[in-house]
Amino acid sequence: MKHFLAYVAFSFIPVLAAAQGAATFESRVDSARAIEGQQAAREYLERHLFPAMRADLSSATQRCLASRGASKAGFTIVADVASDGSVANVAVKPATDTSNCFANAFRALRFPPPPGIYSPSLPIFLDMEFGG
Repeated sequence: MKHFLAYVAFSFIPVLAAAQGAATFESRVDSARAIEGQQAAREYLERHLFPAMRADLSSATQRCLASRGASKAGFTIVADVASDGSVANVAVKPATDTSNCFANAFRALRFPPPPGIYSPSLPIFLDMEFGG
């Protein structure tokens, strides 16, 4: 089996739940970029979320890239981490076989609960890029 070297650029950025409402995909990402420096979110992401997801997303990435119709084109995924650590409201752009496969894997993840100031959820986004 061909070994895939995947460079994955993760950008997990909080977005206030109140700002989400009926927000578009693009506005969720824009809002996230606007508040990416929040200390509580950064600490949660670095100490809890990143370590909890590394192994699962690594295997999901390999599986999704090895599947029929796979593409190495980059994509962005947006999701909410609920106060119980479950993942909801997952969306990807552009929607491809690979990004949809990854989104399905991401929906199944469970993280440590985010800080209470992000109740009822902590929206995050990932910019995924593959090379090699």
